[in-house]
Amino acid sequence: MKIEGCKTRPGHCFIGKRSKNNKTENEEEILEDVRNDFYQNGNSLIVSFYLKKINEEKAKVEFMEDGTGVDLDLRTSDGKRFTRRVETWKELVPEKCEKKILGTKLEMVLWKKDAGLGWPKLEKGGKETGERIQVGRALRA
Repeated sequence: MKIEGCKTRPGHCFIGKRSKNNKTENEEEILEDVRNDFYQNGNSLIVSFYLKKINEEKAKVEFMEDGTGVDLDLRTSDGKRFTRRVETWKELVPEKCEKKILGTKLEMVLWKKDAGLGWPKLEKGGKETGERIQVGRALRA
């Protein structure tokens, strides 16, 4: 009962936030970063970049020929653009790498050149977290 009604408040309060960007139809909103994560097995990594409405015709995902990473240029149907060069922690086999554009994300399967080696993180640089990825079954106490 304490919530103002639609007649006394300018605009409806349940339709989401208004955009702060005053962009024209031809301009793109540049995204600095999007949520991403990865998991791995002995031979490959499955990497996800979460971005809705990726336009498959305009999206570019290029696996570098030297196996050092991936170039991303993702454009969405609602006027957003995310570009990034992902320099991977170790080398890849670019011929085997795959991509899938789904409704809510870009999913890539990156094949490791050094199969069996666990990666502590996806990208070069920065401090390693020291986290260990569990392989096999968990023990019970």
